[in-house]
Amino acid sequence: DRNDYKTQKPVLVDGGLYDNQGIYKIAITENLEYRADIIICSDGSSPYKEKYLVLNPYNVLKRTVGILMKRIRSMQYINSIYNLNNEISEIAYFSIDWDYETCVDYFVNALSKNKIRENVLKLHNIPDDLINGKDKKETQNSIKNYMMEKINYSAIVNDGLKPDEIKSICKISTNLKPLTDWQIEKLTKHGSVLTEIQLNLYCPSLLI
Repeated sequence: DRNDYKTQKPVLVDGGLYDNQGIYKIAITENLEYRADIIICSDGSSPYKEKYLVLNPYNVLKRTVGILMKRIRSMQYINSIYNLNNEISEIAYFSIDWDYETCVDYFVNALSKNKIRENVLKLHNIPDDLINGKDKKETQNSIKNYMMEKINYSAIVNDGLKPDEIKSICKISTNLKPLTDWQIEKLTKHGSVLTEIQLNLYCPSLLI
């Protein structure tokens, strides 16, 4: 009813409680109505804080919700990125608190566990002698060096943020207040670098 607003005050809750990355329908469910071949997901969630101050029940409740949100976020990440049984061809995901080299480390670690999609591996054309090395640590280092050179990693991160700058932008609140010019510049630059790295690693078909 159009007059409901006069008698009711809606209570709004962040949609992250249900779908923190906003990709549940297209990345996890089997509903073909929402099917996508390639997905790019930027997770702007604030980093999980390992320490917190216990003062009252409110802080305990807030911490509890934070733990549940972190668990849901992790489960959705694992199901969408590393679930090779879904029909997604390529999916690139990154979180605002990631540093650049960690992106390559995650890729190499997933490869060692056979969690990279076959079509992605074919496009990267990683030599068999690198993948089938006898020493695990040496093999991972060799693959990491190969991938960094292949995606031109040094050029991508040349204009990226320094570690202390990444920590600073992770503290930016999402309370709908306007951002400063500095915040906009750093967030844009950081997001651009992460996107280029992850697209090169996980969505190589888009860059051919």
